[in-house]
Amino acid sequence: MKEQRKNEAMRILDPTMSYPEERTKLAPRLDTLDGKTIGILGNGFPGADEMMTRVEEILWERFDLKDTVIKQKAYFGEPAPKETAEDLVASCDAVFTAIGA
Repeated sequence: MKEQRKNEAMRILDPTMSYPEERTKLAPRLDTLDGKTIGILGNGFPGADEMMTRVEEILWERFDLKDTVIKQKAYFGEPAPKETAEDLVASCDAVFTAIGA
């Protein structure tokens, strides 16, 4: 499997627009996270889940959050499934994710 990956062309993902067919402007920044529902998207990278758990803990310590929604990608090398992204957009005011660990 590793040999096959060596021969593949490098693919660069733009984390600001995962779905090119739906390019939109970035959402406006929030004034505060107090009272907000925050999404946490784990990227499946070894060690990233622990980091994102700590990010969630820090957010709860620093802000009066309403809730958190936790989702997990199956593989760090691919964007989140469209359904996962749509669910986070519909249920969260902001989403945190890791792009590496």
